[in-house]
Amino acid sequence: MPPRPPLASSTCDACSLHSSPDIPEPISDNPRIKALLECNDLPLEAERLSLLATVSSSSELLAVLKEKIDNDQQMLKMLFDGQAKVTGNVLAAKALLHPIRSVPDDVLSYIFPFCVHEVYDLLNEKDPPNSLDSRKPPWTLSQVCRSWRRVALSTASLWSCISLN
Repeated sequence: MPPRPPLASSTCDACSLHSSPDIPEPISDNPRIKALLECNDLPLEAERLSLLATVSSSSELLAVLKEKIDNDQQMLKMLFDGQAKVTGNVLAAKALLHPIRSVPDDVLSYIFPFCVHEVYDLLNEKDPPNSLDSRKPPWTLSQVCRSWRRVALSTASLWSCISLN
């Protein structure tokens, strides 16, 4: 059985990133090792020395891989945290730039009455909606934000008809 090559790990000169260490092929791919694993024969002395070297170098490689995994997990956590912050920034910026923020109060006070039932609709319905239901307009309009609340409360037509069930 040929001796294992030393562990190698290279660093990129341009960005200082480390490449993964060379991972050896499974020793069970070797036909002689495969045969030894399938029976109870002892390995020859040269094979035993090679297997001891494999155990030693593989233990070193496991330590290197564990350290690399730990470092990469820390890096991934930092990247995910950074992604969450940047996503938060994007969402906040989009919310601040949203066109609904630029709609003037007089336009909102024109639009809001279209969200509620007209008086003649309420009179013609068999079971008119309860106008005190806080899950329906005009209440929901007044719960969006401070400026919409101000507009909704100052738009008299939203509050001109009350239906109680």
